[in-house]
Amino acid sequence: MGRRKTPLEVMATRSPDGKTPGHRYLPVLVKVRPDTNVPEPVTPLAGRAAEEWEKVWEACYWLKRDQDYHWVEMIARAYRDIEVFRARVEQDGLVVTGYANQVVAHPLIAEIRKCEATIQKCLSILGFSPTDRARLAITEAKARNELQKMLDDSV
Repeated sequence: MGRRKTPLEVMATRSPDGKTPGHRYLPVLVKVRPDTNVPEPVTPLAGRAAEEWEKVWEACYWLKRDQDYHWVEMIARAYRDIEVFRARVEQDGLVVTGYANQVVAHPLIAEIRKCEATIQKCLSILGFSPTDRARLAITEAKARNELQKMLDDSV
Protein backbone atom coordinates (compact mmCIF):
# COMPACT_ATOMS: atom_id res chain seq x y z
CA MET A 1 0.00 0.00 0.00
CA GLY A 2 2.84 2.40 0.70
CA ARG A 3 3.19 5.53 2.70
CA ARG A 4 0.84 8.45 2.19
CA LYS A 5 2.28 11.58 0.62
CA THR A 6 3.13 14.34 3.04
CA PRO A 7 0.91 17.39 2.48
CA LEU A 8 2.67 20.48 1.12
CA GLU A 9 1.63 22.48 4.18
CA VAL A 10 3.39 20.01 6.49
CA MET A 11 6.49 19.95 4.31
CA ALA A 12 6.59 23.76 4.30
CA THR A 13 6.49 23.88 8.11
CA ARG A 14 9.36 21.37 8.37
CA SER A 15 11.56 22.96 5.74
CA PRO A 16 13.76 25.88 6.85
CA ASP A 17 14.86 26.74 3.30
CA GLY A 18 11.65 26.06 1.32
CA LYS A 19 12.90 22.78 -0.16
CA THR A 20 11.73 19.17 0.02
CA PRO A 21 13.87 16.49 1.69
CA GLY A 22 15.07 15.69 -1.87
CA HIS A 23 16.30 19.32 -2.21
CA ARG A 24 13.61 20.35 -4.70
CA TYR A 25 11.86 23.65 -4.24
CA LEU A 26 8.42 23.49 -2.65
CA PRO A 27 5.61 25.07 -4.65
CA VAL A 28 4.56 28.42 -3.28
CA LEU A 29 1.31 28.15 -1.33
CA VAL A 30 -0.85 31.17 -2.01
CA LYS A 31 -3.59 32.11 0.41
CA VAL A 32 -6.64 33.44 -1.37
CA ARG A 33 -8.09 36.53 0.23
CA PRO A 34 -11.84 36.93 0.06
CA ASP A 35 -13.29 39.45 -2.35
CA THR A 36 -14.94 42.07 -0.15
CA ASN A 37 -15.85 44.51 -2.92
CA VAL A 38 -19.57 45.11 -3.01
CA PRO A 39 -20.90 45.05 -6.59
CA GLU A 40 -23.24 47.78 -7.76
CA PRO A 41 -26.90 46.74 -7.98
CA VAL A 42 -28.53 46.82 -11.40
CA THR A 43 -31.46 48.85 -10.13
CA PRO A 44 -30.89 51.65 -7.62
CA LEU A 45 -31.74 50.61 -4.07
CA ALA A 46 -32.67 52.69 -1.06
CA GLY A 47 -33.46 52.16 2.58
CA ARG A 48 -33.45 48.65 3.99
CA ALA A 49 -32.89 47.08 0.54
CA ALA A 50 -29.59 48.95 0.07
CA GLU A 51 -28.58 48.15 3.64
CA GLU A 52 -29.21 44.41 3.19
CA TRP A 53 -27.45 44.44 -0.21
CA GLU A 54 -24.30 45.73 1.51
CA LYS A 55 -24.61 43.36 4.48
CA VAL A 56 -24.99 40.21 2.40
CA TRP A 57 -22.08 40.97 0.08
CA GLU A 58 -19.81 41.93 2.98
CA ALA A 59 -20.73 38.89 5.08
CA CYS A 60 -20.68 36.32 2.25
CA TYR A 61 -17.09 36.55 1.08
CA TRP A 62 -17.50 33.08 -0.47
CA LEU A 63 -20.10 34.22 -3.00
CA LYS A 64 -19.26 34.30 -6.69
CA ARG A 65 -20.25 37.65 -8.17
CA ASP A 66 -21.30 36.19 -11.52
CA GLN A 67 -23.17 33.17 -10.14
CA ASP A 68 -24.82 34.36 -6.92
CA TYR A 69 -25.73 37.90 -7.93
CA HIS A 70 -29.37 37.05 -8.64
CA TRP A 71 -29.89 35.53 -5.16
CA VAL A 72 -28.73 38.71 -3.44
CA GLU A 73 -30.79 40.76 -5.88
CA MET A 74 -33.92 38.77 -4.94
CA ILE A 75 -33.24 39.48 -1.26
CA ALA A 76 -32.86 43.22 -1.91
CA ARG A 77 -36.01 43.35 -4.05
CA ALA A 78 -37.99 41.49 -1.38
CA TYR A 79 -36.88 44.01 1.26
CA ARG A 80 -37.82 46.87 -1.08
CA ASP A 81 -41.28 45.34 -1.65
CA ILE A 82 -41.79 44.80 2.08
CA GLU A 83 -41.11 48.49 2.73
CA VAL A 84 -43.68 49.52 0.12
CA PHE A 85 -46.26 46.99 1.34
CA ARG A 86 -45.85 47.97 5.00
CA ALA A 87 -46.26 51.64 4.17
CA ARG A 88 -49.51 50.85 2.37
CA VAL A 89 -50.77 48.62 5.21
CA GLU A 90 -49.96 51.39 7.68
CA GLN A 91 -51.92 53.84 5.54
CA ASP A 92 -54.95 51.55 5.01
CA GLY A 93 -54.92 49.72 8.35
CA LEU A 94 -54.54 46.04 9.20
CA VAL A 95 -58.14 45.28 8.28
CA VAL A 96 -60.01 46.44 5.20
CA THR A 97 -63.47 45.94 3.76
CA GLY A 98 -63.76 42.96 1.44
CA TYR A 99 -65.70 42.70 -1.80
CA ALA A 100 -68.87 41.65 0.07
CA ASN A 101 -68.50 44.38 2.71
CA GLN A 102 -66.94 41.96 5.19
CA VAL A 103 -63.95 42.85 7.34
CA VAL A 104 -60.80 41.05 6.20
CA ALA A 105 -57.09 41.25 6.86
CA HIS A 106 -55.24 43.50 4.47
CA PRO A 107 -54.22 41.41 1.42
CA LEU A 108 -50.71 42.89 1.44
CA ILE A 109 -50.02 41.15 4.75
CA ALA A 110 -49.95 37.86 2.83
CA GLU A 111 -47.59 39.42 0.28
CA ILE A 112 -45.28 40.57 3.08
CA ARG A 113 -45.16 36.98 4.38
CA LYS A 114 -44.30 35.73 0.87
CA CYS A 115 -41.47 38.24 0.61
CA GLU A 116 -40.18 37.15 4.02
CA ALA A 117 -40.26 33.52 2.87
CA THR A 118 -38.28 34.50 -0.24
CA ILE A 119 -35.68 36.23 1.92
CA GLN A 120 -35.44 33.22 4.22
CA LYS A 121 -35.02 30.80 1.31
CA CYS A 122 -32.39 32.93 -0.46
CA LEU A 123 -30.39 33.42 2.74
CA SER A 124 -30.54 29.68 3.37
CA ILE A 125 -29.28 28.95 -0.14
CA LEU A 126 -26.43 31.41 0.38
CA GLY A 127 -25.48 29.74 3.68
CA PHE A 128 -27.04 31.94 6.36
CA SER A 129 -29.55 29.64 8.03
CA PRO A 130 -28.73 27.88 11.32
CA THR A 131 -28.94 24.54 9.52
CA ASP A 132 -26.41 25.63 6.94
CA ARG A 133 -24.09 26.98 9.64
CA ALA A 134 -24.38 23.70 11.52
CA ARG A 135 -23.60 21.77 8.34
CA LEU A 136 -20.53 23.93 7.75
CA ALA A 137 -19.35 23.41 11.31
CA ILE A 138 -19.68 19.65 10.91
CA THR A 139 -17.69 19.81 7.67
CA GLU A 140 -15.00 21.91 9.35
CA ALA A 141 -14.78 19.44 12.22
CA LYS A 142 -14.40 16.52 9.81
CA ALA A 143 -11.73 18.36 7.84
CA ARG A 144 -9.93 19.27 11.06
CA ASN A 145 -10.02 15.61 12.15
CA GLU A 146 -8.63 14.48 8.77
CA LEU A 147 -5.87 17.07 8.96
CA GLN A 148 -5.01 15.99 12.49
CA LYS A 149 -4.86 12.34 11.33
CA MET A 150 -2.52 13.27 8.50
CA LEU A 151 -0.28 15.21 10.89
CA ASP A 152 -0.22 12.31 13.37
CA ASP A 153 0.56 9.79 10.63
CA SER A 154 3.39 11.86 9.21
CA VAL A 155 5.21 12.22 12.54
